Order: sequence, then C-alpha cells, then structure tokens
Amino acid sequence: MLLPLAAGAAGDDISVHVSEVNLKDVLDRIANYFLGAVVIASVFMIVWSAFNFVTANGDDAKLAQARKSLTFAIIGLIIAIMAMAIVNLVIGVVQ
Repeated sequence: MLLPLAAGAAGDDISVHVSEVNLKDVLDRIANYFLGAVVIASVFMIVWSAFNFVTANGDDAKLAQARKSLTFAIIGLIIAIMAMAIVNLVIGVVQ
C-alpha cells in the first residue's frame, strides 16, 4: 500500500504502457497454443500406441486397439494442422 506512494514521492514518472491489442495477434496466440497442445497429445498417443503394439504379444484385440488409437492420433494431428491453416487463411483474408 505504501509502495506506490513512495515511488510517487521519489519523483519518478510511473506510466503504464499498454500495447495495442490486435485481433490477429490474439487469434494467432490461441491457435498456436491449441496446435501445441494437440501436437503434444498426438505424439503422446503415437508413443502409447507403439507401446501397445510392442506389448500386444500377438493378441488380435490389443493389436486392433493399438491400430485404432494410432489412426485416431494421426487423424487428430492432421485435423489440427488443417485447422491452423484455416485460421491463418481467415486472418489473411480479413486483413
């Protein structure tokens, strides 16, 4: 509580510099965080599927489950990359 008073008493000019918030920058950040999270999740699922393939020991049900999870991980990664491309396309058109 006393810190702002002490800083003002010192004679320093305290001003807050607020940068201009741009819709493109906000959308870029959201899309980049989303894409990063999806890539991390996809890589984890691909590694998990590979682990399931190795530990299936010829069990057809486990192999089918591992194959299905690998397929879904790759499809999710492709959809995320396409979504990022669409967001960039829309941002480019709007500007």
